Amino acid sequence: MKINGQSTASKQVITFTIDAPQLDTAKKIWLYLPKDYENYKKAYPVIYMHDTQNLFNIKTLCFGEWRVDEYLDSFTTNKSTSLGINHVGEKRIDELTPYSHEKYSGGKGDYYLSFIKKISKPHIHQNYRILSQPNHTNLFDLSLGGLISFYAVIKYPESFSKAGIFSSVFWTNPEVFELVENLDISNNIITNCEHNEKFWP
Repeated sequence: MKINGQSTASKQVITFTIDAPQLDTAKKIWLYLPKDYENYKKAYPVIYMHDTQNLFNIKTLCFGEWRVDEYLDSFTTNKSTSLGINHVGEKRIDELTPYSHEKYSGGKGDYYLSFIKKISKPHIHQNYRILSQPNHTNLFDLSLGGLISFYAVIKYPESFSKAGIFSSVFWTNPEVFELVENLDISNNIITNCEHNEKFWP
């Protein structure tokens, strides 16, 4: 399989668009495949990230590029893939918040996570060598992306095992604290950016 570069992103980044019926839209997906992907038959864990416009390509950024692809390219042997999902501008708050806020609305986070679980995950596992087990499916992000990542591993441990979270906006959805209090939380959940070596090679 030939990997084609996307603008200023690494040549290891491919893009495709898939329907998201849960959100009544289509989602552009950015998938980073390790440099040794074409040379080996092994499957890789995946790290889901949100606000993809900021991850790989300086031409699409909204808040400043993370240079995720350059970081992963710096490793001789990469142990994971990274997958980003484009946000949808003014509907970003809707998709990345599990509960509605009196001032900012939102609250469609479960629909967004349903898209990841039922559409995105099956698609990438069918078309790419990516491990499908929950312990190989992680999330990592900040702000609203951190909030929905935290919520995902708490609410859906059968689908996601770890979350790297920082600068999260928990104040928009304080209901997550009540959720945590009422559930038996797995020790696998990581919520401190100081532990990001658990996600990267």
